[in-house]
Amino acid sequence: MNKILILDGVDKKAIEVLEKDFQVDVKPSMTNEELKHILPGYSALIVRSQTKVDADSINNSDLKIIGRAGVGVDNIDVPAATRKGIIVVNSPDGNTVAAAEHTLALLMSVARYVPDANKSLKNGEWKRKEFTGVELYNKTLGVIGLGRIGSHVAKVCKAMGMSIIAFDPYMNKKKAEEIGITPVELEQVFTDSDFITIHVPLTNETKNLINLENMKKMKPSVRIVNCSRGGIINENDIIEAVNTGIIGGAGLDVFAVEPLKDSPLQNTNEKIIITPHLGASTQEAQINVAIDVANQISGFLKGEPVLSAVNLAGMDISQELKPYLSIAVKIGKIIGQFSKSANKSIKDIEIIYQGELADKSNKVLTTAVIKGILSPILGDTINYVNAQTVAIDRGINIHETNSSLPINYKSVISAKAKLDDGTEKLVSGTIISDTEERIIGLDDYDINFVPQGKILATQNVDKPGMVGKVGTVLGQNNVNIATMDLGRSTKGKRAMMMISIDENIPESVMNELKNMEGIIDISILDI
Repeated sequence: MNKILILDGVDKKAIEVLEKDFQVDVKPSMTNEELKHILPGYSALIVRSQTKVDADSINNSDLKIIGRAGVGVDNIDVPAATRKGIIVVNSPDGNTVAAAEHTLALLMSVARYVPDANKSLKNGEWKRKEFTGVELYNKTLGVIGLGRIGSHVAKVCKAMGMSIIAFDPYMNKKKAEEIGITPVELEQVFTDSDFITIHVPLTNETKNLINLENMKKMKPSVRIVNCSRGGIINENDIIEAVNTGIIGGAGLDVFAVEPLKDSPLQNTNEKIIITPHLGASTQEAQINVAIDVANQISGFLKGEPVLSAVNLAGMDISQELKPYLSIAVKIGKIIGQFSKSANKSIKDIEIIYQGELADKSNKVLTTAVIKGILSPILGDTINYVNAQTVAIDRGINIHETNSSLPINYKSVISAKAKLDDGTEKLVSGTIISDTEERIIGLDDYDINFVPQGKILATQNVDKPGMVGKVGTVLGQNNVNIATMDLGRSTKGKRAMMMISIDENIPESVMNELKNMEGIIDISILDI
């Protein structure tokens, strides 16, 4: 009989679901060393956020599946699990309402100083004037990230009489407007909001998004709430911004390092409210995520497909398609990063299969392309299970086309994205010698390069000296060029350079390149 280990105080409803068919052992949270020694012999593991499931524990186990009773899987080494063929599942929807309602609780609290007023009165004080707050009614709420939680918050606040503006590069503008949300650029969220709420994952792009520089663009009265991920707000900067009157206040439920200990946030005044990561801490949410994960594990161990796998191991991929999976993701990443850098939303995506792939069922490859397109903005919240659903939720139309046109390769995958300004972005890729990945077309440029690492992509006037000019600027600023691939446009006198670099390029150097005579466009791709 399959044995299942449950840790971290997962709700007992999970036990009730599983114990009918499996041997279930319930233990408290464990250290890495304790987990490493107990895991052999168990087929499944369920945790919340306390126990860290590291590579050593995974590699020393007999696990077939790991369940996270919640959304984030930061405490699980997902790559290690994937390499060992272990499925990792979570419960992405079970705490949507709980997280949204805690966001609303913090919005109310920072508007009316509820926690400090309560504390003051219990200390025998009567300080009504000191706790004079502001109303949410007729104010503008800026929402950064319109996923399920952000959308729920927006709808409730709209019903409370607030005006809603929102930034989400993948939210269909027409759909947003239909539910009373005005899509805007991120800068306008900063400048026009009376309250700001954050609902995005922690990625390289969102880390320290709310910093002193951006808070100086905001109204002095603005209140900021974060129930999403720690690290998106620079904690030292927000303390300074509140203390010096740059912004009006903040409500924080998540932190860069958790649990919060010896932090200056713990010594702030009533204008900064902090709670210990309570977003999903409701009885209903804990029951929902426990039942959801338990049902997935039960179904999987009985031979059924899983619903919320965050890694690839749970997907049925044929041997013919496996070699193309990585290049499909990279094709999508290139499109996603180009559209992001241009501040354009994607309306339609067409994936075209040529050669031998035209005769296959390519659903998994289509999903891989969509995952790649969405990941530059949504980070690791996008996986092979939810990528297409998330795209459709954001109003993106997805099409598959099998083409019989002749090609010079065994198979080619092309992805064409139509942006909200009517322009299109086209990327084509293939593999050669069964393993070597190549991008063989980008828009109307005839180019051939290996998609890996950081790449400086330049479009420029096709004239002598451009390669030398760009190379000279990089060399003078100690930016090492690993490889360079060149291509020409089939329309007009334009050329493209794809320059593989070893390190990040400073903003000052990027500005120098952008202002160089003959440069049409320039961006960094991180593949």
